[in-house]
Amino acid sequence: DRNAPLAIEFIQRATFREVNFGRLDGGPQGFPVAGEVDAKTGFPVCTSCGSLDPETHAPDCPNRKINDAHGNNRQVIHLYHEFRSEAIRVLVPASEFPLAADMAMESAIAAVYLGLRKHFGGKADHLRITQERSVSSGGATLRYMVIYDSIPGGSGYLKDFFAEAARNGTMTFFAILDRALEALLSCPCRLDPEKDGCYRCVLSHKISRRMKDVSRSMAIKVLQRILEERDRFVRLADQAAARVDPLYDSRLEELFVGVLRSPELWPVAVSAKPEMY
Repeated sequence: DRNAPLAIEFIQRATFREVNFGRLDGGPQGFPVAGEVDAKTGFPVCTSCGSLDPETHAPDCPNRKINDAHGNNRQVIHLYHEFRSEAIRVLVPASEFPLAADMAMESAIAAVYLGLRKHFGGKADHLRITQERSVSSGGATLRYMVIYDSIPGGSGYLKDFFAEAARNGTMTFFAILDRALEALLSCPCRLDPEKDGCYRCVLSHKISRRMKDVSRSMAIKVLQRILEERDRFVRLADQAAARVDPLYDSRLEELFVGVLRSPELWPVAVSAKPEMY
């Protein structure tokens, strides 16, 4: 549908590269990776024995009895892992929430994890979710949710996402979203005005690094928006996401429209003399 930034595609063979940059908290601001600038403290290890603990070294380590207060005998490393597997890439309508695009993405990811738990039980723990961003020719940011199989080569689960579910003829992917939405709408935390999610619904250890951006109410809005379009999805022979036109031509236009839709953010009108202009 060209009227909304929505698309889903199955990628039979994709290369994934995971880099562990260490703890997010603490340390100076890091360098940009995949469009994000976070603290990348890494892992300072002993240059001789590889110990991460500065107080504990191998018995034969030459640095064992050296007072290395300035870290001269330590080297910061990052852990790297590469594998190939299958994936599903979903273009999420985060641009429809321009003032809370990060929250929309993180909440949608948390909701899909919830749907996977409800649909497959504990049989799909090998399915992981990450994000991808790309910029259109006009400067608009397209944000994707990438569901991938952490088993090298893939296990076949994701290919079945496009198969028709036997129970009611709904595509498995949308059946997962249905289960997630049902759980979100009925979660007991909805009765607590001070809570916008709990460990029964959107919160889990898999999104612990981004938990501050996860919202049950936002997850409901994003899922409802995607499910509204389920009957308008059509199969295409080419790359689905390439056929989608973004709603905005630039990030500035996206933010401008977001402010117009939020009267509470409008500045208070004040009287001013002509010479002030």
